Amino acid sequence: MTYFCLVLAIAIPWLLGLVILALLFRGKRMDIPLSVALGFGLGFGIFAQWMLFLGIIGVPFQAGIVGLPITVAIVGCLALFVYLRKISAGPIIVVPRFGADPLIIVMIIYLTACGAYVYWRAFAFPVYAWDAVATVSIKAKIFFYDKSFGDLPRYNHPLYPLHIPLIQSWIAMMLGKWDGHLVKVIFPVTATCYAVIQYGFVRLFTGPRWALFSVVLLTMSPLFMHHATIGYRDLTMFYFNCTTVILAFWWFKTRQTHLLVMAALFSGFTTFVKLEGTGYLACHSVLMLGMVLLSKEIRWTGKIRVQSLFSGISIGIWSVYTVYKYARGLESGGWRYETALGDQALDRVPAILESFANNLFTSGNWGIIWFLFVLSLLRFKRIWQDKLLGLFVMACLMFIGFYFLVALLTPNFVYLAGGQASKGLARVFLHFYGLAPIAVVLINSHTEPGTDNTLLSKESESS
Repeated sequence: MTYFCLVLAIAIPWLLGLVILALLFRGKRMDIPLSVALGFGLGFGIFAQWMLFLGIIGVPFQAGIVGLPITVAIVGCLALFVYLRKISAGPIIVVPRFGADPLIIVMIIYLTACGAYVYWRAFAFPVYAWDAVATVSIKAKIFFYDKSFGDLPRYNHPLYPLHIPLIQSWIAMMLGKWDGHLVKVIFPVTATCYAVIQYGFVRLFTGPRWALFSVVLLTMSPLFMHHATIGYRDLTMFYFNCTTVILAFWWFKTRQTHLLVMAALFSGFTTFVKLEGTGYLACHSVLMLGMVLLSKEIRWTGKIRVQSLFSGISIGIWSVYTVYKYARGLESGGWRYETALGDQALDRVPAILESFANNLFTSGNWGIIWFLFVLSLLRFKRIWQDKLLGLFVMACLMFIGFYFLVALLTPNFVYLAGGQASKGLARVFLHFYGLAPIAVVLINSHTEPGTDNTLLSKESESS
């Protein structure tokens, strides 16, 4: 019965995401694994916002009260699809085919072994890592037993966003008890879903072999594999941040409005995972602005409409919890945003460069991926000739530059290049790590003969 309740706890938000995805992707091609992987993040992102809304208005956290309206909405939408005979207008299902390529088979065997290890390790140990307990699970436990977050100002780290604590408390509600092993189920599932999304995105530009190879490169990071099992929020941030960038570039290639909406939603969800999400939202907005300005076929009115749609959705999600925190009188943590200018900032540059270089190339956190990334940048002519590829490389470098400025200008220097850099720097680099293997493969690959690059059809393009 426990595992049945666990499946329900995961299935209800997931099905919510799939139903909304079906509405957004009506009449568009999308393969089944990619739909499922995107539906996971979409569903849990919206479900966390639903729980936040219930908490704000004082509704008690009980499984029936939280889950029943969502379940009714899911069943109602499905019934409406059937009644109105709209299923034929839903996503056009595409089943990916690999063939009997020996190299593909070897990579699938390797990835299966990686997945088995991640799921075994996630369930073999309860929540035990420091921040996983101190900033996440302790809140989830309180939400579960208190059935609300009314005393949030008294909790440890009250400023921290609540996506993971709320989801873990929901799982505990469905289980009817707190289980330190089973509340971690979302982390290996998150890693799996991102791997599927990355595969689908890279296959759009190359083919199955290169796409699988990009996932192999992804799993070569010991830090990524570790975070898929321990319960930190950084893996969830990794999923939403990297998927936002992927969806933005997917929109840039196909000009489909539903992809823009998805990118905006995922960008907003990053702000409810960790405080860094607000900075990433700014990065996403800058990236989207660059894409819009480079889209010469879109008129200025269309450019304004695209940017407004993206910013309106993402900032709207960010504003809900931000306004609530200020309304509750929570401290802003402003000391973290004080700026250091002049000689004080310049004196930090050597330490920052050394810290970043050590972490990326000698720490053992990333395997060889950042070496491959730097070597790939030597193919400057190929990057320069491909507008989309050049922009993707710039997106990777933008996140590194973002943290360079944070370390240079704010007291967060201590966590990025100072005495506590060994604890903090690798975790924030993880948030955009998934972009590096994609860039390596896109720079060095070619489109395979017979590749179906129409995972998302170009019909109904928007301007």
